[in-house]
Amino acid sequence: MAGRYRVVGYVDNGSDLGEDAGLPLLGPIAWLEKLVQAHAVDEVIIALPSDRREQVSQVIARGFHRHVKIKVVPDLDGLLSNLPQRLEVSHVGGRPYISFASRAKVSS
Repeated sequence: MAGRYRVVGYVDNGSDLGEDAGLPLLGPIAWLEKLVQAHAVDEVIIALPSDRREQVSQVIARGFHRHVKIKVVPDLDGLLSNLPQRLEVSHVGGRPYISFASRAKVSS
């Protein structure tokens, strides 16, 4: 992200990132609207698991009083838990993709 973005930090209510996140914790999710204004944020990237996104969704629904692009990182944990254990991450054209062999359907 360096180069294209200037990341100012992140918000979270009790982070699971630990101290090695490499970014400053700016405060709780409830402060997001104020922080967007204070740091003149143009883009918010939501990278919380889907079961922790409700409060962020409420803040976004109220708006930010400025044009802010919202991006959401998909919750891959739920997706990957239903896939076979043997996954392979490869790259095509510089983009990562996940491949796996589908399970054969067993007829009774």
